[in-house]
Amino acid sequence: MPAISTKPKRDTGIECQTYTLIECADIMGISYRHAMDLATEGSLPGVFRMGRKWLVSRSVVAQMLADPASTAVSNEGSVAA
Repeated sequence: MPAISTKPKRDTGIECQTYTLIECADIMGISYRHAMDLATEGSLPGVFRMGRKWLVSRSVVAQMLADPASTAVSNEGSVAA
């Protein structure tokens, strides 16, 4: 899988505030399919759809990484709140 870049696609000088669902899955160490399942059932916090694309708030991902116990994704596919 390609390295995740935080650079914007256009050189606007503004950093994006979201990850794609693929990037989020890679960061969290889960498969894209598992992340998609969590997103569609509403078990992954900070996820929203924009058109056909699933996006995840960077601040929510940072919070999950900082405190995994607060919103950890279990192996069964649910998120502990």
